Amino acid sequence: MLYPPFSSKDPTKKKFIIFGLPFSGKTSIIYFFKLGYLITTVRTLFINEESFSVKIKTGENRLGERNYEITFFEVGTDCSYSLIKQYADVSNDVIYIVDSAHKSALCEAREEFIRIIYDFRFVYRKCKFLIFMNKQDSNGCLPSEEIINYFALPKELRFRCKFFSCSTLSGQGLKEGLEWLVNADVFFDKNDAVVERSGGTFYNY
Repeated sequence: MLYPPFSSKDPTKKKFIIFGLPFSGKTSIIYFFKLGYLITTVRTLFINEESFSVKIKTGENRLGERNYEITFFEVGTDCSYSLIKQYADVSNDVIYIVDSAHKSALCEAREEFIRIIYDFRFVYRKCKFLIFMNKQDSNGCLPSEEIINYFALPKELRFRCKFFSCSTLSGQGLKEGLEWLVNADVFFDKNDAVVERSGGTFYNY
């Protein structure tokens, strides 16, 4: 059975939980959203919670604009299952960060992503999954197409996921990813197949 995601009474308030391997850039992405520029960060322990206001383009053609209150829950090291579960249960959707410059960790990143969405039962809720391919401006980084193909997501996940190349130096791709997460409208038909209802391009394999 599929369950609806956490829902706030105020549709302009969104909560997203962020996962990724250590040093993939989770904290840097959060503070770029909050401050508008890159800052020096340290490794996150436990849960890092940050909130900020942002204007998001809305509507099928992104012609409108609306203020949103966004809360990020960054999952750091030394988190117990029960601690993560508390934040997972109140999150609307999931953001996963992949380090494009760390080629040898790609297999581990994929395995962790799949484990997370099943272990914390996101896959059984109508959650969307935004995957940021971070550090795409790094010399020698993996091309985005190679990362997408390597992830080779199961059929039941393909329409619930969207990959975005991004950089915390320039901010490229970050706002676009957040706009997709806020605007994308996916739903389940009677056979539990996920299909696209509104605008936006989903990766198909």
